[in-house]
Amino acid sequence: MTLSWHCFKKGIQVGSVVGVVIATPLAFYLAKRKNETLKLLKFSKFQIYSLCFGVLSSMGMMTAKYVSWTNKKLCLEDRAYRINRNEMQNRVDAITTGAFLSGGLIGLVKHRSLTVALGLTTPAVVGGLIYHALTAPRKI
Repeated sequence: MTLSWHCFKKGIQVGSVVGVVIATPLAFYLAKRKNETLKLLKFSKFQIYSLCFGVLSSMGMMTAKYVSWTNKKLCLEDRAYRINRNEMQNRVDAITTGAFLSGGLIGLVKHRSLTVALGLTTPAVVGGLIYHALTAPRKI
């Protein structure tokens, strides 16, 4: 369960980066091509597709790795042990989880739409990743 939760969070992070870096410009381009302004609901749908892509990719890679292990119990225990003891990994996960929840809550309260709330989580998570990168303690 620890490994699955870890891979799910990594998928959210990857999907958020894909959403902000690739899906957002694509959404703006498609709206401009139709001579329209980009609506928040349409933007949010692109972001949700990116989140799904990230989570499915991450979980798929985890499953492929799991299937390839010969001693599944030992490998799972090893991975789960290392995940819980990696301070930087736990830090980035805590920051991005907080950013995800904050972005979603703000979107839900302000727009009263679950679709918009989920769509607004991706920029929040990317902001959390940037915050982590800028404020992470440096090892010398």
